[in-house]
Amino acid sequence: MTEPVDCCGFILLEKPFTVEIGPGPQVAAQLGGAVVLTCGATGCEAPSFSWRTQIDSPLSGQVRSEGPRSTLTLSPVGFENEHSYLCTVTCGRKKLEKGIKVDLYSFPRDPEIETSGVLVSGSPVTVSCKVPEVYPLERLEIQLLKGGRVVKNKNFLMGADKKSLETGSLDVTFVPTTKDTGEALVCLAQLHMDELDLEPTQRQSSHTLYVNIAPRNTSIQVSPSSILEEGSSVTMTCSSDGLPAPRFRWSRQLKNGQLQFLSENTTLTLTSTRREDAGIYVCEGSSLAGISRDEVELIIQVAPKDMQLTASPSESVKEGDTVIISCTCGNVPQTWIILKKKAESGDTVLKSIEGAYTIHKAQLEDAGVYECESKNELGLQSRSITLDVKVPPRNTKHDNINTPI
Repeated sequence: MTEPVDCCGFILLEKPFTVEIGPGPQVAAQLGGAVVLTCGATGCEAPSFSWRTQIDSPLSGQVRSEGPRSTLTLSPVGFENEHSYLCTVTCGRKKLEKGIKVDLYSFPRDPEIETSGVLVSGSPVTVSCKVPEVYPLERLEIQLLKGGRVVKNKNFLMGADKKSLETGSLDVTFVPTTKDTGEALVCLAQLHMDELDLEPTQRQSSHTLYVNIAPRNTSIQVSPSSILEEGSSVTMTCSSDGLPAPRFRWSRQLKNGQLQFLSENTTLTLTSTRREDAGIYVCEGSSLAGISRDEVELIIQVAPKDMQLTASPSESVKEGDTVIISCTCGNVPQTWIILKKKAESGDTVLKSIEGAYTIHKAQLEDAGVYECESKNELGLQSRSITLDVKVPPRNTKHDNINTPI
């Protein structure tokens, strides 16, 4: 019904009008996006509009009024726009006011799944599910599922007064086994704002598990043998268990302990070997899951040569001197050295230490021929020297012999 109004002695009838505000009494606006608030008047030929926040803070938006309709555009939407907005419509001498609440949210991306390292059977690993740039964080819930079963659930109930973009995170530590290979690891994130029309309110990411087996049982097979003659050939083959199949790396250990890289093949072949090829060879089986190694010592046998037999300080000494008879064949490993003193009645094998025999206080009976034999499976070599022990003249006393008359 119209209402009578007394104006200058005349009775005027003022028509009733209504105000509608949209999209509704409450609207969700995504941070960084845009939202348009609409205020419309019905039943008023020339309405005037005004917008304000309920707490009279700056609008931080653009107002446009035309005919029976006015809009307030908030773009880009920021934290300063999280208010209740009031639209006031004046029609003649009458005013009507409607309010709308703007709630902000941010849920722009799917969760991110991270692991602390490569999944290795039997080794603990931590899985992190992260949901970036979330607002409001207290509305967030994260679930981590493995093979369709919920492993852990987390709600974020704190931080209701904090107006900032946050990252929600859920961490789970477990020990993988080979049975986990092929199972799906799913991170499910939900933003609980059911009272608002949000899209989407749920996001998820998945990751198919692949569990590695660290390299193990690495071994080297040598053919024909790790002990071989100079000039022959040898093949060393490396094997190792693991998933995925380990990669191989051959090295040779130097005298300082460092490794000299040789090859990345399964086998290592040496042809026409020389004595310098002797040493320790190392095979490493490796993958992202770990490393395992084995080593073998290669011995190159050479027939004895360059043998030396010496007497120190000299081959000619004085009685009472100390003499060291030494036999060496240093350029050939794995040889047997035998020191002997020759005599017509039979040779005497001397107790030498590393090819050296010491004579303390040499006597005349120590003089003679000394022989050294150096031998191995490939041959024999011998040398001899003659030791001369000089005895100084001794004082002799001639007694007088009385001849009877």
